[in-house]
Amino acid sequence: MRFAAGRRLWWETRGRRSELQFWAAWLAGAPGAEEWTSDRERRFAPDAEVVDPLLRAEIKRLAKRDISVLDVGAGPVTKIGFRYPGTNLAIVAVDPLANEYARLLEAAGLEPLVKTLPVAGEALIERFGPRRFDIAYANNSLDHSVDPLAII
Repeated sequence: MRFAAGRRLWWETRGRRSELQFWAAWLAGAPGAEEWTSDRERRFAPDAEVVDPLLRAEIKRLAKRDISVLDVGAGPVTKIGFRYPGTNLAIVAVDPLANEYARLLEAAGLEPLVKTLPVAGEALIERFGPRRFDIAYANNSLDHSVDPLAII
């Protein structure tokens, strides 16, 4: 209980502001964010292939034509990619800061191919129910959550 309460307090006092500042600079391509240019371009490219080796292996293992992927803690723009040979990917991106990210995207004049929905990882079952997706993907997000074990 104290662990979750402490994480929640940290997130509300420091984490949220830091996260939003990072993504505002990332989306705007601000000075100091040049290292992220290729990542930003890739996330907005409709022909971007899935590159994460573990995700590719799971898609291959499933061997299905249509695969649904949940991107947990996606940020303003999913990093998954949109193509995998012989497969139709249906990506649902979620992040508890999605509404704030939508404002940042609008200010930057950017439109993501997959809109991030405002859902915290801890509320996934409540929002989507069990067994809704073929794959759940989380990259650099569980450590930003209040209760990582609940998300897992």
